Amino acid sequence: MTYIIISASYANSESTAAVILTHEAGAVAISQIDTPELWADLHSSGMSIEPFPVPVPTLEEKIQAMDDAIKLRLNAKAVEMRFDNIASAIAAASLPVGEYRQADGAALHLWSARTWQKAEQIRDAFLAGERPEPTWTEVETELPTFPIEAE
Repeated sequence: MTYIIISASYANSESTAAVILTHEAGAVAISQIDTPELWADLHSSGMSIEPFPVPVPTLEEKIQAMDDAIKLRLNAKAVEMRFDNIASAIAAASLPVGEYRQADGAALHLWSARTWQKAEQIRDAFLAGERPEPTWTEVETELPTFPIEAE
């Protein structure tokens, strides 16, 4: 069947599929693989193809992504020190002083607490308009390093 294409837009970020609006059939999904003839017709027509809309994350999604990155950082350090995760390190911190792994757990617990404190300061400054939205690289450089130096 021959279609008269009215408009077209890519259906994925890779630009390997599109949705065309036609007089004959309404909206039709096409791709390089499934409908190569239509795909070739579209691209040879010279018609402008609308790009695939890239979703813009909400503020809540950005905050969650940053929190997830911090959790990964904390857990990675705990695993590096042979704990299951940061939670198991914090549990070890509650053991009596001198018990196996208590000192390591206490050090990781302090680092975790200071990390979340700094992350909240960065977030609050951004939300208050006191600083531009930080990237993960910028946040990570501002977070405390392990081990925390004694004050």
